[in-house]
Amino acid sequence: VQDLQASLDKYRKAKLEKERLMPHIHFEPITAKTLVNAVKLQERITKNHCAYLEYQRAIKTDNPYYFIYDGDEAIGITGFYVLPNAPEDAWLGVGGIVPSHIRHGYGRKVMDKLMNMAKEKGFKTFRILTNFVQNPNSQTLFRQVSDICEVYKEDNEKSAKRYIYSKSLIDAPVKKWKNKDCNAKEFAKLEKESKKIIKEIS
Repeated sequence: VQDLQASLDKYRKAKLEKERLMPHIHFEPITAKTLVNAVKLQERITKNHCAYLEYQRAIKTDNPYYFIYDGDEAIGITGFYVLPNAPEDAWLGVGGIVPSHIRHGYGRKVMDKLMNMAKEKGFKTFRILTNFVQNPNSQTLFRQVSDICEVYKEDNEKSAKRYIYSKSLIDAPVKKWKNKDCNAKEFAKLEKESKKIIKEIS
């Protein structure tokens, strides 16, 4: 009995220490004044993308993007967007964690916090469109926080390179996306224009 009690005490102590060392994050909305800094941080995370116009658009809505802070240090960006053809769905936006802070427990905390925010705002489903070729390291996290995963392929693509992960935010099973339009062409156009703008103002 004493050995069992000692083992339990050791386990509780180790658990408390692990929780103490876990990151304590908070979100700060991206504003017009911090927009360029947000894009610079985002480009450290996703080097091939530029979300200037996406972040600018979001500032004017009820769903802005956010700096992710651990204490006083900005270690990432997160947020979600809404498609016109799916007003009850929140989609994970362009962002992530800076490379130096990956695999430190931030990803799961950010996703949990973001999904709770979407739920509080009345969204019924949280979805993640991800390129599993360009972004293989995030797939484990996305599987852990989601209910289902679907292959996503546009009509002009020869082979599938993307998944859509979906999580129900209500007390009901999640509905499949079923390969509907995700506004990919519009996002590609915005990104191209964003890169030109950033190049001009840098």
